[in-house]
Amino acid sequence: FGLNAEAQKFLSKSGETLVEAFNAFTADMNTLVNKTIEDTMINAKQYETSRMEYDAYRVDLEELNMGPRDAITLPKLEQAQKTFQGQKEQ
Repeated sequence: FGLNAEAQKFLSKSGETLVEAFNAFTADMNTLVNKTIEDTMINAKQYETSRMEYDAYRVDLEELNMGPRDAITLPKLEQAQKTFQGQKEQ
């Protein structure tokens, strides 16, 4: 009976340690799944949107640069360059 009691105590203590390890692991996985991955997906979508806007402004600027430069297109070209620079910085 004494050996059985010792074995049961050891199993109980080991089980508590295991439960604590599982709880810590579960909490870390919860953070990873519900916060980190979600934030990463939001950032990826924002990057994709910014990249598409950047490309659109870049194409507009290239088109204006290839066209004739007169009194009508110069203000548009300057505005396109400013907008492009702002988007590039973003």
